[in-house]
Amino acid sequence: MQQLYKNPAEEAGHLEEMKTIALHTGKELKEVTQVYEAVLTVLLAEAHVRDFLVLLTGRRTREALGAQAVPLRATGDTASRHRRQIAH
Repeated sequence: MQQLYKNPAEEAGHLEEMKTIALHTGKELKEVTQVYEAVLTVLLAEAHVRDFLVLLTGRRTREALGAQAVPLRATGDTASRHRRQIAH
């Protein structure tokens, strides 16, 4: 199996992008992570430079999830649940 992240700093950058996608789309972090890492695996197989992988992977993950943004002013149980989930 291919190693997805070169170092902890790179992994942290990707994790932040996954959390952002989950927050903005209203999807579960677990679901976003599965799709994100599948997309990242494909991109890594073709990548010569890793500089823009977070950006490209994030964009393709949003597309794959059919992402429609959740309003950032969302309130109530759903918004609270997503914030708690992303924080962990």
